[in-house]
Amino acid sequence: MFHGQEMITARRFIPFRFTVHIPCSYQEPKGMYKLRLSVAIFHHYLDMAAFTPLKFSLLFVLLVIASNAFSIKEASIDDLQLAFKQNKLTSRKLVKFYIKEVDRLNPVLKGVLELNPDALLQANQADYERRIKAPGSSVGLHGIPILLKDLIATKDKMNNTAGTFALLGSVVPRDAGVVMKLRKAGAIIFGKASMTEWAAFRSLTLPNGFSPRGGQGKARSL
Repeated sequence: MFHGQEMITARRFIPFRFTVHIPCSYQEPKGMYKLRLSVAIFHHYLDMAAFTPLKFSLLFVLLVIASNAFSIKEASIDDLQLAFKQNKLTSRKLVKFYIKEVDRLNPVLKGVLELNPDALLQANQADYERRIKAPGSSVGLHGIPILLKDLIATKDKMNNTAGTFALLGSVVPRDAGVVMKLRKAGAIIFGKASMTEWAAFRSLTLPNGFSPRGGQGKARSL
């Protein structure tokens, strides 16, 4: 069983009932989704007595649907903005997806120090601005979650520590310049990414990617 199964049933315009269960998951790469869809359709047709032009046509249509399947996991910013416009996705759903991914992967990768407790509120605001067609709400980074290195100051509920416990709870006077620009563009400040403590300034022998707050970060194999 795959997450978020959908069923396509073609009837009414064809002389037989055709039903195929298609695994549709945000957590699967787009290529794997297409492969599983193709296999599901192929196995269905193997069980049919004979191929007809009508069946071939229906198979072609379903394969076209598979080729246009949307996957958050491999989506670019342009893909996400298009999904927003087509009402296939909201910023809130996108943020919730990334929160689940962090919960799933961070215990192993240790790449995220903390998430912004206001990320979902910012997502709701982005969705509202998109609904009322506010200027700039359908382009660029508007409604897109951004993960910042813990070296970049944000004046919000998150910490600004450069990976060290020595700065835990410190308060900065203002957002860093790049954060001001991101907020102005409508980006969602999603959280703080781990880093080598003090940007490796603390020691010449400090392991790359290690910080007391985050532990030893690991690169995910591709």
